[in-house]
Amino acid sequence: MTWLRRRIMREGPTDAVSLMRIGMALIIWTRWGTEMAYYWRPHPEMWVMDTVFFLASTAMLVGFWSRTSTFITAATLFAGWLYFAPVHGMNSEFTHHHTRILMAANLFLAFTPCGGSWSLDRWLAVRKARASGVEPPANLGPLWATDLIAIQVSTVYFWSAWDKTQWGFLSGERIENMLVHWYFFDYPYWLPGFHAFCVFGAWFTLVVEYVLPFALFVPRFQRWLIPAGFLLHAMFFVVLPVGTFTCTMMLLYMAYLKPEQVRSVLGSMTDALPSS
Repeated sequence: MTWLRRRIMREGPTDAVSLMRIGMALIIWTRWGTEMAYYWRPHPEMWVMDTVFFLASTAMLVGFWSRTSTFITAATLFAGWLYFAPVHGMNSEFTHHHTRILMAANLFLAFTPCGGSWSLDRWLAVRKARASGVEPPANLGPLWATDLIAIQVSTVYFWSAWDKTQWGFLSGERIENMLVHWYFFDYPYWLPGFHAFCVFGAWFTLVVEYVLPFALFVPRFQRWLIPAGFLLHAMFFVVLPVGTFTCTMMLLYMAYLKPEQVRSVLGSMTDALPSS
């Protein structure tokens, strides 16, 4: 319980969650921006939802009332899933784990100090402090909700691996079917080693997806596993129609990192810039 209390009470730099806020707003626009546009479904209910969505997500992007705008953006997406999807025929926009994890992470991010850095909120706070002749507030805050984001990512990996733990996948047949459907339109008997490649890909994917959900929490493994995860998702992106899922997972990897580590890397990058 002492360890759990430390995790819940811990505070740290806000750089990582602020960068996640910016990246998440852009991914949300990429995924739902067209479906939320006024011309897509001309209906008064949809126009209200569209207006709230774009106002909140824009404020989320620039970091104005960051936690509130992030929460309203998440609430709009959940309203889209629970009400607008069945009523206005938007099921395809919400009924997939690619989008559900983005919605959940958006909600959890609202419980972090996601406007503490890289935001209009931070700029206004620093400006107010300087005008009052006092030190700007430290951009630190409680980060317990980042563990919820990391657990969500690990959950996606684990249950994805669990779903694949069957002979239909381990035999390479499911990968064969996908590749034949998307690329060959008939079994490529002329391609040497095609079946062996699919079997290797199946087992490699399964091992990686069983290892990542647990080992990503161990800092000494992150140097190797995060690039491996990036490579796996990059391969998914160029080979299969996974949409925004790749960018979402890459962005959410920051939830596993120590916030001090992220600030240190950003500081070293800033120091490397030429001075004017």
